[in-house]
Amino acid sequence: MRGRWLLAISLIPLFVVPLTKAHAFSDPLSFNLPPVAAGGGGRFFTGAPGDSYTCKTCHSGGASPKASVLGLPLSGYRPGSRYEVSIRWPAEFTKISLAVELTDDAGKAAGSLRLPPEGEVQSGELCEPVAEQVVAAQLTELASGRQIINVPDCGSKSVRFLWTAPTTDVGPVWFAGSMVLSDGESDPFHDGVTDFGRIIDSPALASETAGACSAARAGARGSRIWLFLLLASAALRRRQRRASR
Repeated sequence: MRGRWLLAISLIPLFVVPLTKAHAFSDPLSFNLPPVAAGGGGRFFTGAPGDSYTCKTCHSGGASPKASVLGLPLSGYRPGSRYEVSIRWPAEFTKISLAVELTDDAGKAAGSLRLPPEGEVQSGELCEPVAEQVVAAQLTELASGRQIINVPDCGSKSVRFLWTAPTTDVGPVWFAGSMVLSDGESDPFHDGVTDFGRIIDSPALASETAGACSAARAGARGSRIWLFLLLASAALRRRQRRASR
């Protein structure tokens, strides 16, 4: 289906350790440290297929912050094309942090990410106070090839990055992220969390869907339902084949 929004799923840990305080990691690479070293064990809580968890794993109790996402190729990506993607949130949200990435079904990086060069950074993308010119967003690149955009709680109002789509058709691409609105206390309670995601169709699937939509408009309502079921079944079979490899 084209333009499918996803609700990221937070998995429940098998072992729960009572915590009295929880601090956001000041260095995104801390997420890659083992839990015994006060790290995230390789999870960045984006909700992507290779991560599964989101910020809701720890944070809860507050109102979910609203944000807008602009620039995604909603009709499907073109191999090798570049897309400027921006995420914005209301100015009154002064304690926002987030993590986002784009991957394939297996959780591997799909294409590449790049932050704006120094001369193109906008004021909303800076930490407070803006006069210090500290860029909020950080690009974390892991040995596994994953690339994660992290924004710490520093007063910024938006993040913008360039996504270069894979040079070949790698199937559907997952755009997945999670953001936290902190209440300013050093614990995970009374914090609001918003998980967001979208499956960006592959060129092949986007073409199939466009053809199906054109045919559906010419047919009856019952034909549209059968076409929808056929496409959904085909997508499920493709995922099952990938999972069995």
